[in-house]
Amino acid sequence: TQRIAEHVKALSMEINSSLPFKINPRIIQGETPIELEVDTLENLQHQTRETVDGWMGGLHQTVSTITILAHRDSHDAVREALKGVPLTKDISDWQTKRLVLLTSHGSFKGLESDFILDIEIPPLDAKRRYDPLIQRYVSHSRAKHRLVCIQYTGAWIA
Repeated sequence: TQRIAEHVKALSMEINSSLPFKINPRIIQGETPIELEVDTLENLQHQTRETVDGWMGGLHQTVSTITILAHRDSHDAVREALKGVPLTKDISDWQTKRLVLLTSHGSFKGLESDFILDIEIPPLDAKRRYDPLIQRYVSHSRAKHRLVCIQYTGAWIA
């Protein structure tokens, strides 16, 4: 949508203002991406659950793909928050069985999803290469219709 494209364009300008970026004027306006900050595990789980439940409650009937992007370090916490939601790590099952894909940002390169929930939690290993702006650009540019980004600012969860 135009609003997601405008959001991604702004991110690309923060990374490198000389990058060419054109938005197709014929695409639909769509909804503005939602960016949230949470500082407790309880709030992270609540916002994650609320977002996915809202998407699955009717919207998923007409939209084929929902994806949750998060560091592998945080997948257990996401699974705990989404007990009862049909999650998968398998791309084929996600595409054919209309399950919710839980994957890392790096594993999702080259793919797109109708709905993306980006859970931003810095990696547990502080030595791991991590640039939140580039990660955000890559993951947000994969959303086709809806985009929600939840940034976790609390103490690390293991």
